[in-house]
Amino acid sequence: MKKRYLILMLLLLSGCTVNYNLDIEGNGIYKETITGTVTNEELDNNNSTDINDFSYNLNFATPLIRDEGEYAKEIIDKKGYKEFSYSYVFDNNYDKSNIINTCFSGVLLSDDDEFYYYDFYGPFKCLYTDKININVTSKYAVIENNADKVNKNTYTWIIDNEDDSDIHLVVSKDVLYQETKEKKIFTSFRIVGFIILVVLSLITYLLYRKKNSDEI
Repeated sequence: MKKRYLILMLLLLSGCTVNYNLDIEGNGIYKETITGTVTNEELDNNNSTDINDFSYNLNFATPLIRDEGEYAKEIIDKKGYKEFSYSYVFDNNYDKSNIINTCFSGVLLSDDDEFYYYDFYGPFKCLYTDKININVTSKYAVIENNADKVNKNTYTWIIDNEDDSDIHLVVSKDVLYQETKEKKIFTSFRIVGFIILVVLSLITYLLYRKKNSDEI
């Protein structure tokens, strides 16, 4: 059924806030989590042939194409809106993801002996809110990326233009993520520098007091 296949357009991407989170665990394991909010006012105005699309699709959302798989769902009623969270673990079948196959015009997933390659591009078919945050967290080292933001091993792309999307990511198969030595060294230098500054300030203060005492 077309409604069921376009679940992301009708449900997940129609709310006020949407975050698509993907955890790359390695060995073909991916955890997908979609979180967001939808206002009660929007739900009240989303009726079609006496069936509320939101309620209808809550029951039929599937993580895989061809209406396969089942999300772990959590819906929380808040004052004036609902919070939702859908999660699913892919086991060597992420290429069958309903989201990537429905929303992105171009999808290239490949790998070789050392790396996984992820490329999603072209018109984005599911932009039914101001922007979509796509957050990818990798247990393994990221070799290349064109993310808008990077926070440790989480890479974020912000899609706010339905005519264009461009996500590129290359992930190592064997090398685990770890903070760079440069960051650790920089942090250590900051701590040592702060301690030295405190010590010098204390010495300066003591010498100043001693000088004033001698003058008296």
